[in-house]
Amino acid sequence: MSQYKSNREFYPDWEAGMVAANISKKIPQYSDNELYRLFRHGIKKDGTGLWAMPAGMFVNFSEKDIYRLIAHLRTIPPVENKLPTTAFSFTGRLKILSGEYISEVAMARRDVKKFNYPDNPTVVQKGNYLVITTCTECHGYDLRGLYGSPPLLIAKAYKEMNL
Repeated sequence: MSQYKSNREFYPDWEAGMVAANISKKIPQYSDNELYRLFRHGIKKDGTGLWAMPAGMFVNFSEKDIYRLIAHLRTIPPVENKLPTTAFSFTGRLKILSGEYISEVAMARRDVKKFNYPDNPTVVQKGNYLVITTCTECHGYDLRGLYGSPPLLIAKAYKEMNL
């Protein structure tokens, strides 16, 4: 049982309240290939899609970096903690049904442009990779700003000769 009496106490003004799973307990339940599919495509072990995972950040991870992430996550010891469950209000559920709200995974599939990481990247290509695999969670897939974060479009204007 959560330390909160209800999801309403945890999410007083939200139509949807998302709680990430305790990954320290979940990771050991997945094979490396299942974790790869989870990160690359947002698909859980049972075949269902994730709702709020920042899938757009992982779409462009290199194969090597996904497996590095998996190796790192395997080093995290399990932690016991009690978390509230993910909850959607009636209004939130209606907005999902109407298509007003879509999952982060669906948004990533729709909006993320695939970046092909070259074998011998330039400094600018390395920087671009860093930006599209880390900054998009807050600044949006197009870097125009998201959830009150400022745009990072200036990062797209950098050229090799200016560095």
